[in-house]
Amino acid sequence: MQRWNLRASTHEGEALAMLNAMEWVQHMSLHSIIFASDSTLLVDAIMLKNVGYSEVNVIATSTRSILE
Repeated sequence: MQRWNLRASTHEGEALAMLNAMEWVQHMSLHSIIFASDSTLLVDAIMLKNVGYSEVNVIATSTRSILE
């Protein structure tokens, strides 16, 4: 599991929380887990494969790699 040591905006914090949750689920070998978020920015960055260089998009790229 990767540790991030930074000051994060609200969106970045939500993205890091989602990434950490997905890494934990993967580490525990759990299956059929549903993740939910009220952050449209985060969900779009993960599911729509938005290409960008913001911290949220960089974190979302790591999150996407777990889903694939």
